[in-house]
Amino acid sequence: MFMNISLERMRRWGLMGGMAILDQGVFSGGNFLSNILLARWLYPEDYGAYAIGFAISIFFLQLIMSYILEPMAVLGTSSYGENLKDYLGAQLRLYFVMIVPLSLLFTVVVYFFRQFGGNPLVCNILMAMGLSICFTLLPWMLRRAFYILGRPDISVKGSIIYAVLLITFVNFVKRFDILTGLSAVFTVALSGLIAGFFLAKEVGWNVIAKSVIPLRSVFLENWAFGKWLLASGLLITIGGQAQIFLSGALLGIESAGIVSAMQALSQPMTLSITAISAMVTPNLAADFAKADFVSFKNKAISMTVILTILASIYELLLFLFKTPLESFLFGGKFTANADLIPIWGLTPLIMAMVSGMQYSLLAAKRPYAILIASLLWVPLTLGSGTVLTRYWGLLGVAWSTVFGYLVLGLVLTFLYWYWLRKTFKRVIQI
Repeated sequence: MFMNISLERMRRWGLMGGMAILDQGVFSGGNFLSNILLARWLYPEDYGAYAIGFAISIFFLQLIMSYILEPMAVLGTSSYGENLKDYLGAQLRLYFVMIVPLSLLFTVVVYFFRQFGGNPLVCNILMAMGLSICFTLLPWMLRRAFYILGRPDISVKGSIIYAVLLITFVNFVKRFDILTGLSAVFTVALSGLIAGFFLAKEVGWNVIAKSVIPLRSVFLENWAFGKWLLASGLLITIGGQAQIFLSGALLGIESAGIVSAMQALSQPMTLSITAISAMVTPNLAADFAKADFVSFKNKAISMTVILTILASIYELLLFLFKTPLESFLFGGKFTANADLIPIWGLTPLIMAMVSGMQYSLLAAKRPYAILIASLLWVPLTLGSGTVLTRYWGLLGVAWSTVFGYLVLGLVLTFLYWYWLRKTFKRVIQI
């Protein structure tokens, strides 16, 4: 099957994904560097509380990805190809309609939890995150819109604005000795607001405010496609962030900070996978809608090969340079835990190896495949994480993460074979 992949095809997709990788590199680089600075400069408990708050923010991000970004990538090109910009404007309006009331409700719930004995340090950060999450996630929403429009170069500009402002603000609050987990939340939100304003201006205020596509129809279409992704998104968040909460609950808040710092070194590769898949998924959806299964399959294979090569190289670098990396980035603060770095690097490698199958299932409008995989992944991750953390501490946290992603990858592989590979064989025979 791999013989169908020409060097020309790989070169073309490499060039197409190059701008997306640059965008993701700048954006995730800003987040990565700010996270490194916070890990170095904050007190251990303060950074641990911030890590827990950041893990909660991933829930909101996954919610937006499941209900808006993934349906937008698949339905936009396949159903609204001639009216794509108006469609994206309607999706942006839906973003605000969803995220504002949910974030306010979350803030109120955390407030009452604090009143009844919740950890004040953690709860204050969570309330700040709830009040500002709308702005924090805005660049994620708008950058994906420009991927679908085929203009990742504009996403790059927005990411540069975001990254420069974020690092500047973090250094500013450090210089004036007001850097805390709480102030860190607001620096991220302010950076997101300014970058989001720039990207929204590029979309066009008239397009956002006066989209001819009814909001109700977009809401219902997203629900029809995204209801499975919503359920799986919740499970994915639990499975992906469980280690932060398990380490904080079983080993102490400081351990949650250690887990966050060690995981951070695998995030650039994880986000690169997200960037390339965001570029390829609309094209996969268009091919599937036209029943061009040869092109559909070849694009999925090309993406898998490219991402697996990149993730393998990245993992090798993490393994070879784990100690120098920790010393350079964290100043020796986590030297005792440097061996955890390449273990977490295995998770993006696993996801790269199944990326073509995962996003083929989404493009083929089978989002419930992710739900099925998550229903097996999450209980096994939580169960193994609880047991291994009690016996092995942070090493158990890391290996339970890898085990969970391995299960997820195996289930996605089976579902791809069961649903899509058989379909391709029948079509070819016909």
